[in-house]
Order: sequence, then C-alpha cells, then structure tokens
Amino acid sequence: MTDFIKKVIRASAGTGKTYRLSLEYIGLLLKFQKHGIHFNEILVITFTKKATAEIRERIFNHLEEIINRTDEGKKLCENLKTILDVTVTEDDLRVLGSVYQEMLMNKTQVQISTIDAFTHKIFKTIIGPYLGLNNFVIENRIDEELMDELYQAVLGNKSMALLKEFFQRSGKRTIGSYESLVKSIIEKRWIFHFIENQTIKRPCDNVPEEYAEQMLARFNEIFTNVIDQVQVHINEKKSHFTAQELVKKEIFEIFFNDNKNAPAGELGKILVGKLGNESFLVENHRTLFDKNPFWNGNKLFKQNVDKEQGQYLKDELNTAFEFLAEYIFYKELLPEEKEIRQLCQKILAKYDEIKFREKVFTYSDISYYTFKYLYDPELSLIDQNNVTNSFYEYLATRIRFILIDEFQDTSIIQFKILLPIIKEVISGFGIKDYGGTIVVGDEKQSIYGWRGGERDLLLQMPNILEEAVEATLDTSYRSDEILLRFFNRIYSDNFLHERLKEKQIVWQYQDVEAFFKNKSGFVQVNYRNYSSGKSDENDIRDEEGAIRELIEKELYPLYQQGKLSLHSTALLARKNKDLQHMANVLDELGIDYILESAISIFFHRAVKPILYLFKYLVFNDIYDLLIFLRSDLVLLNAAELKEIALTYRDFDKKEFSQSVFFAELNNIPAIAKLNNFIENSFNSIILKDKSFHCQDIDLLNFTKEFLEEYNVTGIFNLENDIKNINLFLEVIADFGNNNYDYLNSLHGFLMWCQENEQNESYQQAGLETVNAIKLLTIHKAKGLEFESVFCYWNLTARQGRDAGNLNSYLEYEADYSGFGNYALTFNYDSIMPLCKNKNLHQQAEIRGAIEELNSFYVAATRAKSNLFLYFSFQKTGGIGKLLEEIQKDVDSSVIKLFGRTIYLLFKNKDLLKTETRNIVFGKAGKLGSKKETEEIAEEKDFNFIKDFLDSNHSQYLEQIEKEKIDYQKVYLKDKAVEKGNVAHYYLSFIKFNTKEEREFAAAKTVSNYGGLMSAEKIKSLISEVDKFMTQKPDIFSSQKWDKVFTEYSIFSPDGQEFRLDRMMVNEQTKEVKIIDYKTGEIYDESQVENYINILKNLAFVQSGGYNVSGDFADVNLSFVE
Repeated sequence: MTDFIKKVIRASAGTGKTYRLSLEYIGLLLKFQKHGIHFNEILVITFTKKATAEIRERIFNHLEEIINRTDEGKKLCENLKTILDVTVTEDDLRVLGSVYQEMLMNKTQVQISTIDAFTHKIFKTIIGPYLGLNNFVIENRIDEELMDELYQAVLGNKSMALLKEFFQRSGKRTIGSYESLVKSIIEKRWIFHFIENQTIKRPCDNVPEEYAEQMLARFNEIFTNVIDQVQVHINEKKSHFTAQELVKKEIFEIFFNDNKNAPAGELGKILVGKLGNESFLVENHRTLFDKNPFWNGNKLFKQNVDKEQGQYLKDELNTAFEFLAEYIFYKELLPEEKEIRQLCQKILAKYDEIKFREKVFTYSDISYYTFKYLYDPELSLIDQNNVTNSFYEYLATRIRFILIDEFQDTSIIQFKILLPIIKEVISGFGIKDYGGTIVVGDEKQSIYGWRGGERDLLLQMPNILEEAVEATLDTSYRSDEILLRFFNRIYSDNFLHERLKEKQIVWQYQDVEAFFKNKSGFVQVNYRNYSSGKSDENDIRDEEGAIRELIEKELYPLYQQGKLSLHSTALLARKNKDLQHMANVLDELGIDYILESAISIFFHRAVKPILYLFKYLVFNDIYDLLIFLRSDLVLLNAAELKEIALTYRDFDKKEFSQSVFFAELNNIPAIAKLNNFIENSFNSIILKDKSFHCQDIDLLNFTKEFLEEYNVTGIFNLENDIKNINLFLEVIADFGNNNYDYLNSLHGFLMWCQENEQNESYQQAGLETVNAIKLLTIHKAKGLEFESVFCYWNLTARQGRDAGNLNSYLEYEADYSGFGNYALTFNYDSIMPLCKNKNLHQQAEIRGAIEELNSFYVAATRAKSNLFLYFSFQKTGGIGKLLEEIQKDVDSSVIKLFGRTIYLLFKNKDLLKTETRNIVFGKAGKLGSKKETEEIAEEKDFNFIKDFLDSNHSQYLEQIEKEKIDYQKVYLKDKAVEKGNVAHYYLSFIKFNTKEEREFAAAKTVSNYGGLMSAEKIKSLISEVDKFMTQKPDIFSSQKWDKVFTEYSIFSPDGQEFRLDRMMVNEQTKEVKIIDYKTGEIYDESQVENYINILKNLAFVQSGGYNVSGDFADVNLSFVE
C-alpha cells in the first residue's frame, strides 16, 4: 500500500502547522498526479472559519509562488524535497500551473471547510432529504422561545415529578436549576445515544441486590467503633467540655439540632443514634465527607501524645465513608441514573419534535442528527465501518485524502462522523488505488473538553490509522528566543513532572527551538497577594483590586511610554468577570479595547451612542440620555450634565413628557439641538403619545438623518469606523426586510438587537485592524498571536462543582466505539471519589487537570515578543506560605505548580527585582517595543454608503463641521468650572501625596483632559494643586489616616447618591473626616453638614463608634489663566 498515506503530525504552538498542512496539500497534488488526482478529491477540515481562510489563502499563495518561480517559490520547492521527498520538475511546474488555473476558476470545488460546514453538507445533501427536510435554518444557539415551549412541556407533564425529586434532594428549586438540567441533557445527548446502544455491561450492573446493605452494615460497624474510641478519649481528657465545643460546627448542626445543650458525655450516644436513619445519612453525606474528621481538632487529639490515635481514627473514618459511598452509589445513584435516562427520553423526544416542526437547528443539532442517521442501516451509508459508494454519490464527490487541522479539538461525535471516511480512504479497497489521511494537532492545546473535545483521540490516532508515520514540528516561527527558553524551562521542570506523575497525569513536552536566533524576548512575572488578614498589612483586599493594579501599574505606564502597540496587545483571563473588571479599569484610563463579549456591531464605538439615544427615546431612562450626551458625538460638559440630572430629579415621573422636559432644558444647546432633531424627524402625534413603539417610523431613514445631523462619519472617520457604520445601516435594513418576530418600530428594533448581540452574523467588520487592546478568554485566544500578552491567573481561586448540570463520568473503549464504564448523576457527584468506581472520578479529575495545564500553555504561547504573567493569590502569610503549601500539598492544583516553578526559576536566576510577602516582581530579557503603525484618519471614498446618504451629504458635512467647532467652544466656555474639574480629577488619585501618586495622577489628568486644553495649562493647574497639598499636610498624612477614599459614593435614606471628594479614616482614634474641595466656584455651606449626617447613619460608623467631622478645603486656581 505504498500509494496510501497515513500520517500524524504533532505541532507545538507557533511551529507552522498551517504552512506544513498547505505543503502537504501541494505534495499530494504532485505525488499522485500519475494517478490522475483531482484537487477536489482532497478534503481539508478545520475547526474555525479563520483557520479555513488561512489555509485556503496559504495553499493558493504557495501555488502562485511556486509556478512563478519566485524566491519564496524556490524555497517551497526545497522544503517539498526536504520534508516530503517530492522533487519539483519543470513538468511538475506546468502541471501545477494548470491545476492552479483550474482551482481559480472553480473555487467552490476546493474542499476546505470547517467541520461544522462539512457536517452541514452531509446533513443537507443526505440526512435532511431522508428526513423530509429540504429547507431549514441554522442558528448559533438554541432559540429561547423554543426552549420556553420545551420547559413548559416538561414541567407540565409526568416528568415534573421526577424533576421535583432531583431538586428536592439537592435543595435546588429555582427555575434556573430546571433549565440548567434540561440544557445539559441536550448538550450531552450523544452520551445517552451511546448508552442506549451499549452492548457491554458495566461491572456495577452485575452486583447482587444485598450488596448495598452489606456496605451500609460495614459503614455502621466502623463508624460506631470510631465514635466509641472518641467517647473514651473525651471521658478521660475532655469531659468538662460541651458536645458543641468538641465537634465541628456543621456536624453539630445536623446531629445535635434536638440536643443543642448536650454534654460531652452524651456525644457518642447522639452520633450513634443517627446512624440507623438511612435517609439522614444520604441527605447529609456531603457534610460528613467534607468535614472528616467530625471532631474539633483544636480540642481533640491536639496534644502530641494523642496525634497518632487521632490520625488512626481519621483513617478509619475514611474507610467507613468509602463503604457509605458505595452504599449510596447502589442505593441512590444508580436508581437516579435510571430516572435521568427516563427523563432524558421524554425531554429529547419533545425537543426533536419542536426542532423538526420549526426546522431551526444549531450546529450541535446538525452534528448529532448527522451522526445518528449516518449509522442508520436504512440509509446504507456505512458498511463495516467504512463509508459506501452511496455516500459519495449523494455528495457528488469522492474524497481520497482527508487532511484534518487542530485534531486535538475533535469531539467524539465529530470523530464518529469522520472515522468511516478515514477508514475508507486508507483501506485500499476503494474504486481508486490511492488515498490517505493526514492529521495535525497539538495535544497540549486541547482546551475544549467542556464542549466534547477529546485530547486522547490525537494521541491514539497512530494506532487507529495503523502503522501511521509520526512527525513532530519543533521549531517556533512565532515567539522570540528568550520566550522559548522560558517555555522550555518551565514546561520541562522536573518537580512539575514528578507531581504530575503522582497525579497519574501524562503531559509530554518536547523542547522547541527558536527560528529567530535573536536573543530577544521579554518575560515579566508578578505575584500579588490580596489577603485581608491583619498580619498581612496589605493595601488591596480583593481580587478586583489585584486586577486593577495589573492594569494601572503594569500595563498603563507602558502604554503611556509608547512601548505597547494596542493593536497587537492582548489581555487574557480564564473568566469573563475578570475581563469585565479589566474593561472597567481601561474605561477609566481612556484606553481603547475590544472585549470578547462586545465584538457585536451593536458595541462598536460609533454605534453605541446611537443605541443609547434610541433606548432613551423608547424607555425615557435618564441614564441612557446622559451616556449619549457624554459620548464623542456631543461631548456635553459636567455642569450641563449635572443640570439635566437635577432637572430630571425634580420632574414628575408619573406625568413625564419628553417635550416638556426638553423645553425646561432648552437653554442647553445640545438639548435644543436634540429636541429640534426629534421634532423634525417625527410628527407631533407621535411626540405627544411618546410612541416610539409605533410601527409607522421609517427607522432606516431616521438613522440616516441622525448620522448627518450629528456628523457621525466626520467624528468616527477611520476606515474601520466607516465600514461599521455602513454595516449598522445594513443591519437596520435587514431588520426592516426580514424581521417577523418584532414590531417594525424603534422599540422592536432594540429588542431585536438585544436578542442578536451574540449572533456571529452581526460581528463588527475589521476587528483585526482596530487599534485597541483585545480582552479575551483563553478559549477565544486560541489560534491567535500578539506582540505583547498579559495573562491574569488566580492561583488560589476555588473551582466550583458543576452545579445545576448533569455530571457524567466516562471511560471509553480503546477504539472509542462506546463506554467501558460510566456513571451519570445530578445529586451524588460527591460520592464518586470514595466509591469503588472512583477510577471514573480520577479520570475526570485528570482530564480537568490536563485542560488546566493546556490552558496555561495556550495562554502563554500567544506571545510573540513580550509576555507578562500576573498571578494573584489570597494567602495569610504571603508568598512564602503559599510556596510552602504547594511544596507540601500533593493535591496542589497544576496552576499552583506552574506558579511555584516560575517563581523558583526567576529566584534561582536572580531575576526578582522586588520580593515582599505580598508583592513579587521579576523580569527577564528586554522589552520589545515593536510599535506598529496605528490607524490614522485620512480622506476616504465614502461612495459605498451613497444608498443611505443624501446626494448633498458633503455640503451638509461642512455645515456640521462648523457646528462641531462651536460645540467645542461651548464645552470650554466656563473656564472656572473646567479648571475645577481638572483639579478634582487630579486629586481623585491622591491619597498620601507621594511622588508616585503625583506622577500617576498627572499622567492620567493629561491623558484625560489633553484634548480639551493644552498640556502646559494642565501642568500649571497641577502645580497649583501640588502647592495646596503642601500647605495642607494633615489632610494627606499617612501617619494620621489609616484609610483614604476618594470620589466615594454614599447614599441618603431615600436612595439619593452623593459623591465625597475625600473621606479619611483613623481606626485608632475612631475618627472619620470628610474633605470637600472647592476651586473657586460658589458653594452651599450646608453641603458638608449634609454629608456628615448621612455618614453618621451608616452601619460601619455606628457599629465602630466613629466620630464624623468635615470641612471645605479651598484650592486656589485663580493664578492659572
């Protein structure tokens, strides 16, 4: 079978797998030209649209380079010879030229697609017609209306009784819990398919009925014996204590609820008395397991002479709980599993009924139905695990070679769809006597286990393909040399791999060489404790504070110094909430960013203000109006914003009239302009009725008029902005023409936008060219690369259980044809580590640990030149205690192991620049500042949006541009107020008047106000403020004040918010003092008194016995013109 290729290529991050795969493609065209191979016989499968586009482009570019005999083409020919042993002759060049021309003319026949697109093709061509589906719609996620119908059907029939039992056992009785269970059943339906077709029985299926009772008896025997020995110890040494003092709080609450004053002498009797109640044991098993041993270690077996006995009894309890877990497994988990399967059948039957009735499917639906019916004997598509000729006849093409990229991301369902094709092309029994399979992947980048990705498929592929050639790519074309040295050191660390071995984790790493022998690259590592223990003397007390410090002290200074290219910088984190915290800080600092969850067109910077105005017009929420007025389209100043807010506060909300509200504010030019625009755009009937819900509004024309009135394309005039403004208009047109679910009104459009925020069809255009930091989860960052990468990781964050979802524990057959063993549970996952099926839990733990290893690997290897690793942790005693704990604890998480490995590497190489108990900082290499040319505004041809804009648009823009200049004058007309704003903003960053605080505050102030006044004037104002601080040392004394809060919000009893300029706390003297800065404007002397009265009513002031005082502080800015 010399004409059949079976190859497995393992490619570490950045080692050129796309290049290699495209080279393999061309190699097949050359090697098999004697067989008459056609390019449409080669199928390339990827997992993302981006990867599909990259490989397609690379193949076409390589062919062009080769046939044109360019220098790059000659190099490609050399690599074809060196890597694939394919010599390119003159005849070959002519053949490739002909193939290339045909490919250009028939691009649809070039089979390069995502796995989802390929599966969709099979479903649409073969499965759909078989099921009577000729027309159907694919959506990215399950339609919530369809889910509502499913919930109602499930909750309204006999299944409700089963659901109630599940949630009563776990204490979850919310609608959200029901929905989570139903969704997890749908997501894992392939598991039930495997189980229903399972022919091999599990070991637990053959256990006699009396076995469970025997396990319970053994538990009672051992547990009773332990209690007896504990009671003897108490009687001898601790009889003067109460039972409550000798057992853990949680144990006392469940065992002693009827005997809260029990003496120590009755402890054993009460504990043993509960053992006969099987329901009690089942209901409280999780507490028993979590709080083992049940006694208070500070009171019992604490003395050295008693410790050995205490450890012995604890070990005995562990044995007892293994028997209890085994009892619950057979008595509760297996019956629950049977109920789950019954419930699953009913849910999925109704789900399928709705799906096929509505003909609306997700890609997951398409994958499952394709898998299910592909193996249906009636279709005769598979024979002896190979696809048949009928399969190819339906597809109107014959695949002879299948090349699969990122194979480590393949799910079991996808594998089962591809496997018959793979088997057929390598079998040697097809119509054509050639074929093959080439898979490329990196098991270290397998991070999609949560959606079914199975890493071990890649590792098993050499066996599945039988006698496959294995190759490894070990030269990185992405990362600089110092980064690769760093990766090689930490990923090959002996201590790390010893600990992984103890956890039965096999995680292979092979050193990667740098293609660029440039001795360049930069790695910085930070460790930041946020423990709030008194002994820690820490200035941050929560994780959010650590994230803020990462942005303000590490990223922001580099940005100010021009050492970061925003376009090629990424902030990576595991959790979306961490990214949101980062986004909030970046907002405060005025740094442009793109948040992973905000890539929709509806979040584009030119579109957001428009939508906020739309929301105000519909819902009359003053917050939406203020955001619109603060946007770049209006730039309303603080004084006028305050006037609007105060007017709204005093307005009668029950009889709210927009026209009356605007009339009262007509002295503000921006409001007058907005009011005129609305009146000119809508007739008076609509205005009186406030009916922006009305269907008669021409939304597209209204938006077009708004773009002209507010010069949107003049303000947001970068090419990328114009593209997205045009895209937004197209979205509005699409809503008007193709929406059937919502009223064709402003209100209907807003509801439609909300529903489609996550719809990939409405992503912003040109995200890759936007000059902004990318905020991404690690999963979204995979496949990308950036000049600079900041990775945030919490070393001590707890990983919660999969609450509310169905938990599945799976052990596959060697060929992945089914399960050798499995367990399904909703309520009893805590018994899995202890029962005799604990190996299922161990395998799940190993998979989770490997995914955590891989996540860290993926995150770090996104960096090309600069890598910043920021580890936060919460540990009383600081970094030393944390490292000591990691060293001793064999159960330390893999990310903690990485944290220790990196710390010791920097420590041993003398690369740590700062090391305290709460802060550790080190760096290696030299920061690369390859700042790329950023997008600049330039004249563009806007003819492509002429369908949406009037013909006299250019003339109108000139008029608007003049008006814009007038608005800048209006914005700055009140110089006194504006100077005061600058001073207040500067002071908001000052706590103790340190040099570092002043430098940071100055940089922030220049950045924030630099567009409104000259840098020289800002510096003059800052100089005056600095003089004021020098004259008021008591206010800024770190000796006098323990805590200082700036721009601190307090709320009056009626809910009104007040912002304090400065609040200082002395915890020793129990003093709280308010400072209200005054910068020359007229002020109300009762204001501070009002603040004091509000503070006096706050809980922390009353409970702490604080005295509250306050004062004005005059900041003289009159000398600054």
